[in-house]
Amino acid sequence: MFRIALRSGCEAQFGSRLFVRTVSTKASKDDPLSILSSITGKTKFEHITNDSHSLFSFLDDSKTKQKASLRARDFARAMPLPAKISGRTTLIRKSSNFNKSISMFDRLVRANNIRDLWYDQMFYIKPNKRRLNKRIKNKKKRFDAGISNLLSIVKDAVRKGY
Repeated sequence: MFRIALRSGCEAQFGSRLFVRTVSTKASKDDPLSILSSITGKTKFEHITNDSHSLFSFLDDSKTKQKASLRARDFARAMPLPAKISGRTTLIRKSSNFNKSISMFDRLVRANNIRDLWYDQMFYIKPNKRRLNKRIKNKKKRFDAGISNLLSIVKDAVRKGY
């Protein structure tokens, strides 16, 4: 079983096919999920907080124990994602077509407008300039819709023989 995932908007700029991760039944030592699953044991920080005379005894022990006992998947879900649409995945089963799954992933990238989002988030734009760009974009969209409407009327008139 494979999974194609969109990790961040800037990586989608250079290609919509970012990475493929193999999910197997055996957990290898290099697998990130198996590394994260080792968090369920005691950590160094938990040893420090268990000592009541410790410098860090003001920290709440229950929160530390709760964070230390998270499973790898929960830990990964709690991590902040750097881009707006990060974390979207497309599942590829062994029985399905690999090219179809990649095209579904490309469609997901295009539908969420990842490339434009990446470019917009790359630079700081002053608020007035951002509002002006938004106004220009909306007016351009309306103008293009009006032009396409006029062209459809002309095509219909030509078809009818006017």
